[in-house]
Amino acid sequence: MLRACNRVLKPGGRIAFFVITMAEGLDAKQQQRALEVGHVDAGPGYPALLEQAGFEHIFAADVTAAYLATLESWIDTWNEEAAALQDLIGATEFAERQARRNRTLQSGKSGLIRRLLLSAERPDPAA
Repeated sequence: MLRACNRVLKPGGRIAFFVITMAEGLDAKQQQRALEVGHVDAGPGYPALLEQAGFEHIFAADVTAAYLATLESWIDTWNEEAAALQDLIGATEFAERQARRNRTLQSGKSGLIRRLLLSAERPDPAA
């Protein structure tokens, strides 16, 4: 997919996106716990994948603290609006979403996962 993004960007064009990754230096048990959160990158890492796809000027910023603060606020707001949200999406779906958010929050606070903002540029041969 990253190669396709590189192909369709104009020369000098930029791509930016967020990912959740495992924190570095985790033992096998911690890695398993991080993977249980779901949607966690466990591969070679996006900076390496961006480079393999032909991007340059790759930048990764750890935005975990802001992500966890936002997630905590989201959980609190959903709890405040629980009745209306349960009417809208159902009690089971509400509970599952809140449980998933709480697992993610606890994994972040425990240092198992981190949120990264990545950006990269398609090379511009004219530059």
